[in-house]
Amino acid sequence: MIEGVKKAVLFLILLLIQILLIDQIDLGSFNYYFSPIIYGLIIIIIHPGFDFRYLLIAAFIMGLSVDIFRNTLGLNISSLVAVAYFRKYILSIISPRDGFELNKDLNIISIGLSRFLIYASIMLMIHHFWFYLLEDFHFNQLHIVFIRSLFNTCIALAFIVLFQYLTLRKK
Repeated sequence: MIEGVKKAVLFLILLLIQILLIDQIDLGSFNYYFSPIIYGLIIIIIHPGFDFRYLLIAAFIMGLSVDIFRNTLGLNISSLVAVAYFRKYILSIISPRDGFELNKDLNIISIGLSRFLIYASIMLMIHHFWFYLLEDFHFNQLHIVFIRSLFNTCIALAFIVLFQYLTLRKK
């Protein structure tokens, strides 16, 4: 129960950072390319033993709450549910031979920096690509969507790594 409350508080903190800080950065004509999305970190770091059905429900509820604040009408729901869905497949690809600890969150300390960077990069790329593809909703400029996704994935990954270093403590 306490872990659920901690995750909810972490989501609220990330949501506030997203809405009050990142979304408010104005780069003029570059705003189209600069819109990293970091609130999906909860879905990325939640421990591998978390029930898949509840993960999809949590992703839906989180996406809905972000859609309400950002007025994006289902884009965040769709992209977070896609991340939650593909998560188990990506984890199976990058997991060590003996697997991950089922009840430990996936962060820089528990799985290592290099494995976390690979995992988080893939998950963020899926999230950003899905989000921007639905936002633009056409395939004739797919290369722009890919470049935009790649650029924002790199920025979001930098925010997430910094956030992890600031909030995690080695035990």
